Amino acid sequence: MTKFMKTLLAIAAGFALVGTSISAANAVPATNLTYAQFSQTDGYKQFLAKSALGAAYFANQSGVEMVVDMSMTTGEVTQPLANVSVSATKTQSKISMAVEGMPLSIYFTDGHAYSSMSTYKDISRTTNLSKVLERLPGNSTKMVKMTDLPQGFEPFAPSEIFSPTSDTRDKLLNSQYKDLLNMFQFSEVTISTNPTNETFTDYEWDMSFSVLGMTSLVHSKYTLDANSIPLVGSTNSSVTGLGQTVTTATMITTTIKNDLVIELPDLTSTIDEAQITQMSHKITAEGKSRSKANAIVKRSKELAKKARVALSGKQLREAAKALKYTVSKITNGVRLTATVSKVKGSLCLVAGGGKATISTC
Repeated sequence: MTKFMKTLLAIAAGFALVGTSISAANAVPATNLTYAQFSQTDGYKQFLAKSALGAAYFANQSGVEMVVDMSMTTGEVTQPLANVSVSATKTQSKISMAVEGMPLSIYFTDGHAYSSMSTYKDISRTTNLSKVLERLPGNSTKMVKMTDLPQGFEPFAPSEIFSPTSDTRDKLLNSQYKDLLNMFQFSEVTISTNPTNETFTDYEWDMSFSVLGMTSLVHSKYTLDANSIPLVGSTNSSVTGLGQTVTTATMITTTIKNDLVIELPDLTSTIDEAQITQMSHKITAEGKSRSKANAIVKRSKELAKKARVALSGKQLREAAKALKYTVSKITNGVRLTATVSKVKGSLCLVAGGGKATISTC
């Protein structure tokens, strides 16, 4: 199973597992294997072995589309939770997501990732992005060019999507959901011929846990084709309690498309993420000097009042010296400088008309 497929399967499993803990249930678990025992069953080992064959086959393909749909049903009302759609060739990929109605799209081509500025705002770890864009006018509608895919999206790079790997879905889930999985009991894996296509094989199993009066049930099913590619995967969790039933459903579909062409947006007008990061650091560095700048202005006013003179650059320099701040002398004032991630940011304090002003410089 490729890293790409495992990542989406993990997303699905994660949503299902988390969904099982919504409320209490009264159903009795029909499972009796621990996670450690389940992982050693012949059925699960066969599923992993077939998945490894599928990964080898998948690595030799040149195009794929995969979709993950997640929804939650309470009573008779069904609400979408998320939709993840990934298209990829050997050199390009597109990731589209909609989580609780919020859409975003990320593209990868020519060794770089791209997103619209609106998407970048949702995925960026730059906390002062609005201020950054004020300093970089004319860029709010441009595509953002990133050195690589954002954190968490790395498995969707073409090199990762089509990379054969001996890692297993079990290893991925064990790393991300180990504690939760150890709470569950498992059934044996049922292996059967798919009823609609005899060349396909269905693998399915149940999971359940009961603790402190809460019981949850999960059913997983994956359909592998003749090449061991998981064409369809589903994970459904049901929780009954407080007079209602809550069901979390996740469906994964995979389609090999070796003639796939990914439609890219216009990438002629972009801003490099490095520019955004540098300006972000600069603004943060400027902010580090703000309290010192205010202290210098306050002390300079006191010095000017005591000397009964209009505030000038002299008082600003004397105030900085009295406070033991390191500054650079400029015309009619001083400059404060701080550094964040090797990027300098400065505030200039300038006297004029008997007043002191603080500005970036």
